[in-house]
Amino acid sequence: MGSMNWCSQKWMGVKFFLLFFVLLFSGCSDSDVGLLVEEGIIEDFPEGLFGDVAFWQSEDMKTSELVFLNMESGEYSAFILPFPVTNASLGGADKKIYSARIVPDGEGVAAKIFGLSLVDGEVDELAAKYPSEGLPRLSPDGEWLVFHARHKVERARLFVGVVNVETGERTSFECGYDRCFDAKWVDDGRVIYIADNDKAVLLDVKSRDEVVVYRGAGKDWRITGLAPRGNGETFYVSRVRGGFRHPQGSVISEISFDDSAEVVVLETKDEILEVEDTDIENTVLLTRSVDGASQFSAFYNLDSGSQFVISGEGKFSGGASWVE
Repeated sequence: MGSMNWCSQKWMGVKFFLLFFVLLFSGCSDSDVGLLVEEGIIEDFPEGLFGDVAFWQSEDMKTSELVFLNMESGEYSAFILPFPVTNASLGGADKKIYSARIVPDGEGVAAKIFGLSLVDGEVDELAAKYPSEGLPRLSPDGEWLVFHARHKVERARLFVGVVNVETGERTSFECGYDRCFDAKWVDDGRVIYIADNDKAVLLDVKSRDEVVVYRGAGKDWRITGLAPRGNGETFYVSRVRGGFRHPQGSVISEISFDDSAEVVVLETKDEILEVEDTDIENTVLLTRSVDGASQFSAFYNLDSGSQFVISGEGKFSGGASWVE
């Protein structure tokens, strides 16, 4: 089993020197360039993996790395940014990684969506309508971003928004729930998201219809992630029991959009599982954490139980997206 080792002492010294350089000359949080800090090739991939993957990782939650990984060639590129981010979503004709930087605000913490070019590392922030917009995910055709927004930085009215990455055309849908997050595209016209920690809601972005398609969390359980399958008929959902600091177990299930039928495909104890994405049959991208203080992202084969780590253990990591 292979993994990316970003943590060698020699490379760590180089990275922090480069980070100091980019902070000194870029104006810190107003930087418009992501510094390319590492390129390389990973060998010994499991058979059957293909496509491109993007994810983020951080050692101190003050700076971040956005990583692009080609699963066929094993080539990867890591860009360092002088601010924390919320997730990574890859796609579009120009092959950008979309994410959201976390910024302090007088009323709390806000998020601002940006795209990072894989060609030159240029960072372009999307024009925002709301004070806080984050957790962007690209549609399958690469034309639209779905995201979450708040009309105040403090917890207030919540929205699921959709914006065209080329034209800036946008629309928003006010959530009828106390909390909504982790929106993912089922196809070019439908989005699924988590509401109130215990529901999965399917949204048709054209008709604006919303349907609760899963209510399976139950007492002491909360949903941690969703990943629609390519068949358009089922999706994976991950749940954790107990608090994030002291988890009492996690479950990943496959759910039917039609009748909410549930099939448990993975169970663990004393661990938090967050399903991020899925493209290859019976293989998921997930984030694993034992204590909530460090985590790693990995491909997990639900048939064989084999795991292939793509981000170094002992770091914060997550928000992975997978594109064929």
